[in-house]
Amino acid sequence: MGKSYQERGVFICDEEAKNIYTNKAYQEMTGCTREELLGLGWTSCIHPKDLPSVWSQALRLYSRNSEMENRHEIQCEFRLMHRDGSFIWANCQPVDMSGFSGVGTFVGILEDISWRKEAEESLRQSEERFLLAMQGSHDGLWDWDMVTNKVFYSRRYMQMLGMEAEESNGNFSVFESRIHPEHHNAVITSLGEYLSAHGLDSHPFEVETPLQMKNGTYLWFRMRGQALWDRNGTAIRMAGSITNITERRNWEEEQARLIANLADARDKAETTAKARSEFLAVMSHEIRTPLNGVIGMASILLDTASTPEQQECLETIRISGECLLSIINDILDLSKIDAGKLNLTPVPCNLRNLVEDVGSLLALRGEAEGVEMVVHYRSALSAVFVDAVRLRQVLINLVGNACKFTHKGYIAVDVSIVCSTCHQEFFLGQKQYQKEISDRVFFPKEFNKSSSHCGEEEQLSPIQMPHQMLQWFRFSVIDTGIGIPADTLGLLFEKFTQCSTTGTYGGTGLGLAVSKKLVELMGGSIGVESTEGIGSKFTFIIPLELDPSAEQGHRAPTNDLCNEEAHEEEVHSVAKADRLPKFAEQRRVLVVDHHEMTKEVVCEQIRAWGMESRACNNVSEAVTILKQSTHENEPIHIENFGQEMERARAELPALKGPQLIMLGHVGQSLPSQPVLAELGCCACFNRPTRQAYLRNALAVALAGIPTTLALPHCTLNTGKLQNLHFGPFSNPCLLFSNGKEAVKGEDSPRSLTSASQSTVHKSRVLLVEDNKVNQMVAVRLLNTLGCTVTVACNGIEALSILECPSTYDIIFMDCHMPGMDGFETARLLRQENHASHTVPIVALTAATSEGEVEKCIASGMDDYISKPVTKAILQRALDRWVGQESCCMTAGTDLLP
Repeated sequence: MGKSYQERGVFICDEEAKNIYTNKAYQEMTGCTREELLGLGWTSCIHPKDLPSVWSQALRLYSRNSEMENRHEIQCEFRLMHRDGSFIWANCQPVDMSGFSGVGTFVGILEDISWRKEAEESLRQSEERFLLAMQGSHDGLWDWDMVTNKVFYSRRYMQMLGMEAEESNGNFSVFESRIHPEHHNAVITSLGEYLSAHGLDSHPFEVETPLQMKNGTYLWFRMRGQALWDRNGTAIRMAGSITNITERRNWEEEQARLIANLADARDKAETTAKARSEFLAVMSHEIRTPLNGVIGMASILLDTASTPEQQECLETIRISGECLLSIINDILDLSKIDAGKLNLTPVPCNLRNLVEDVGSLLALRGEAEGVEMVVHYRSALSAVFVDAVRLRQVLINLVGNACKFTHKGYIAVDVSIVCSTCHQEFFLGQKQYQKEISDRVFFPKEFNKSSSHCGEEEQLSPIQMPHQMLQWFRFSVIDTGIGIPADTLGLLFEKFTQCSTTGTYGGTGLGLAVSKKLVELMGGSIGVESTEGIGSKFTFIIPLELDPSAEQGHRAPTNDLCNEEAHEEEVHSVAKADRLPKFAEQRRVLVVDHHEMTKEVVCEQIRAWGMESRACNNVSEAVTILKQSTHENEPIHIENFGQEMERARAELPALKGPQLIMLGHVGQSLPSQPVLAELGCCACFNRPTRQAYLRNALAVALAGIPTTLALPHCTLNTGKLQNLHFGPFSNPCLLFSNGKEAVKGEDSPRSLTSASQSTVHKSRVLLVEDNKVNQMVAVRLLNTLGCTVTVACNGIEALSILECPSTYDIIFMDCHMPGMDGFETARLLRQENHASHTVPIVALTAATSEGEVEKCIASGMDDYISKPVTKAILQRALDRWVGQESCCMTAGTDLLP
């Protein structure tokens, strides 16, 4: 459009409709001069699209049939073009001057109405946008005039509710009548509260309610509106919209039903899980109680004089009972882990002793088939904080699995420290001898195609420990068994799954699943590599906190373990606590054994202590090497125990009598000191080799340290040492192992071993137990330990017996008994006014429910023993709470100052 004009333009036309006069305003509107306009038709400046309408109205003006009064009322609107191409909207009022002589036949008066056209266009567009918006939103509009009580309903509103045309201008009662009766009062009350607010800045009114349709059904609508108030605060008008929200409300109701159903399902699941846990706890208690009798009585009978056939039967009963107990424990552990109720309890622990205990415990399984068990603990750091029970459980599961599937070759338990960043191993305390391992297990993304690893998808939170005391340990169990098919490795750690397809080996398939969960709870990961027909290698890594109070863990390894200088410094500072004295260094040791792995591990440990080590396979080779040697101190490790021993000793006098250390087979009884003296040996201990045994035996052989102490499964010939002169280069010493024959004059292996392990107590024991079988088992086991036992059937009897002070040294208390249980009894005994409030109380229970230990401690008990009980467990409890009265020494005791 062009610019606007205030003045009106005037033109006069003749009978031919040509201009005979134009005023200045008309000339400005068209951009033409007076001369240019004269002689032109008055329609020449009209927009071409408007000409048809203009001519139609012009014809009416000149029509003879037109009434005079109508001819003067004709007005037309058109676009008047400017010569520059712009235009204005003009209203033309024609005046017929045909009755006036000399004036012309037609006078046109033009008024610029562009402003009105723009307003009309803007209004049109606004109405169009509003209409499109309403059509797009599918909302219905309403407008309520509160003064007249009339309500206008839009077409869309009427369509949504199915209203008739006559209802479109009804009153408010039309709307009110459609509100659902159950919601009517709430809607009207809410509307009244909104209108009484009388504030323009108040929030719009909004309510959701069902409205009745034409067919009588109800649909859900959201009603929104805004009111206007007069100066007196009276609402005079209110307008708004309604939206159909039936689908949303139906969805919300369905979601509410689903949530309610899920809540019910969750409650039922929790109830079921609780019932399952309670059932497992009850069943565990009920199964453990008779198992306690079976295993306990079998153990007692095994220590009595019986025929070999009876011994075999009793051993079968005992082993079967322990297998059943192991299955029960796996099921309970898996149930606890899945329920998230298994908590780890890190305690100070000697990691080396724990690993060596597992090796010694399971070595007997493979001994019958000639499978060698080797424990290779590479690190000098062993004092850590760990849940020893759970770590031992993982190792027993893995080593037990290896024993099950290995019929020849060896089983090796390898422990080393790895770098926390790259997980590559390094060795502490072995500066002079280090060996690279080519068959590493990588974690967790470096496994090859035939490997399976766990823990990537469902990672559990690692144990939180101070970073400076945190060290990663790697545990590997390597076997030369049947191996695992590559296509089944992925199922290896699944519950109730076995990779053996032959059905020969049996089992529940729970051990590895439990082990995986436990390793992940410790903050680590577990994996496996295997080649069918060759063997398998299970490896897990876990972070452990070093014990700063222990001598060999007083200084944490540096984090930069890949740095060579830092590593050398670490070796120097940590390893010195694990070495033999200076005078033992530079000695030469000959190790003789037909087991390659045993030779390798023993030689490596000897070299780590600063001595030179060589190895050979049999006595003949050993004698040849000794004859050729010019050194005096060279212990020899001989394979056989009987005639081979005598043959070796017959050759040795000419070689100035090197000292002998004998390594026995798994499960065989060890000779007493007189027998060792007769054989000419300094010491003897059983396989698998334990560092403490080897170190103390070498200390006796090379350093000549006299001692009156004896290790379990290890005998030191202290009488022989009295005739020796001890010095830096005293007589040489021999290290050798026995054969499978028993020594003449010795007792059975079990009796000797048991005698060496048992501690004789003269304690007065009160046993509080309601089950007769459990009473018999516990009384006989305690009697074999030298204890005097009094039995009470429940807590009431126990309180009556304990009225006298200082009557008993220790109380073994069953937790679940009729009348008065063990918890209540312990609480009463711990009252200060009770005569026996200081007597140690050890809980005896077959229950495994969550919090059982905490309940025992909270009631005032001092310790906790889970049934079935064994002689060794009772002995440890007596040693801890009463004290020892015999010469017995733990496996980790150090003979050196």
